[in-house]
Amino acid sequence: MTAPVEHLSQHLNDGLAQDVALRSPNRAEAAHLAACGDCRALVEDYRTLGLSLAALRPAEPPRDFAQGVFARLEARARSERRLAIWGVLLLAPATLVSLGSLWLVARSVGDGASLLSGTAAVFRVLASLLPALAPLQAGLSIGCAAVCGPLLFAIYRLLPANAGTAATKELAS
Repeated sequence: MTAPVEHLSQHLNDGLAQDVALRSPNRAEAAHLAACGDCRALVEDYRTLGLSLAALRPAEPPRDFAQGVFARLEARARSERRLAIWGVLLLAPATLVSLGSLWLVARSVGDGASLLSGTAAVFRVLASLLPALAPLQAGLSIGCAAVCGPLLFAIYRLLPANAGTAATKELAS
C-alpha cells in the first residue's frame, strides 16, 4: 500500500490511483480528486474494474481436468523411462568394449602374474604413455564424459523416485 500523501503536487500515478480506488482517499488526495477530472476518472475506472472483477464467477475446470493432467504426466514419465532404457542399451556395448579392452591390456601386460600386479603394470604402462597422450587429453575427457555421463543419467532415471530419500534417511539414523 502506498503511504498517504500530505500534499499532491502532481497527478496520481497508476499505483496510487489503484490504492485510492480500494480505500477512502486522505485529505490531500480528496482535494486533488475534487479539482482534477482526469485523476477522478482514473480512480473511478479502477473502482468499476474492481467491482466488475468481484462480480465474476470463478471458472470451473472441466470434469476430467485432473485425469487429463495425470495422464499426460504418466505418458511423459513412460517416455522418459523408455529413453533411459534405450540409453542404457545403446551405451552398454561401449562400456563393455571399454572394460574388455582394459581386461585384455591387463592380461597381456601381466604375463600371467596376479591380477593385482597386472593392474599395476597396466598403470605403469599408461603412466609412461601419458606424455604422448597429453595432446589428446581434452578429447579423451570429452569422450569419457560422452560415454559415462548419459550412462549414469540413464541409471539414475531408472531408480525409483524415493530411492534417494530412503537411503538418506537410513544413513541419518
